[in-house]
Amino acid sequence: MPSETSAKKLKRSFNPSFVDKYGIADVSGKGICVVCSKELAEESLKPDRLQRHMETHLKSLVVDESTDITAQPQHLIFGRFVKESSVTEELLACISFETTTRGEDIFNAIDKFFTENDLDWSKVIECSMDGAPSVMGKNIGVRGILSSKHPHIRINHCIIHRQSLASKDMSPNFFDVMQIVISTVNYVKSRDLNSRMF
Repeated sequence: MPSETSAKKLKRSFNPSFVDKYGIADVSGKGICVVCSKELAEESLKPDRLQRHMETHLKSLVVDESTDITAQPQHLIFGRFVKESSVTEELLACISFETTTRGEDIFNAIDKFFTENDLDWSKVIECSMDGAPSVMGKNIGVRGILSSKHPHIRINHCIIHRQSLASKDMSPNFFDVMQIVISTVNYVKSRDLNSRMF
């Protein structure tokens, strides 16, 4: 019977190259996939199993609405996926809407993009979205439609938007500092020359 110390030695050590090769990070001694956020079992931390995990779990999506200078609504789709054996994030699409931006319209546009580009919904594991009702509605929003058509996809409210909401209820001292930072950023971004200098 092996002693307790020899059992501890059998524990697989985390290889730092797993982050670059397979997108697996060491978080508090656990192997976490940076694409799908899943914790991998210790026996899965072998190169052949990590490679298989990479090939079967490809994408996390972020869907965010923006409005251009002509007040035309656009949805930006960012993806985190494995490309040439490393995890990458890219802007996948910028979809403009001529008329309405209901949940159904947005989902249909994203689904059309997936179809036209031969992308597979079964490889998407997570989708982060802003908090607009047309997006986060549980019945007729993108979230509701996505959950009913692709129940395997985890949906969450985008962390940036959560931080923005949390910052609205801040102490007066922090609020003053934030106003200075916001004014500075707006000044820099308001003029092309300033923007290029910074």
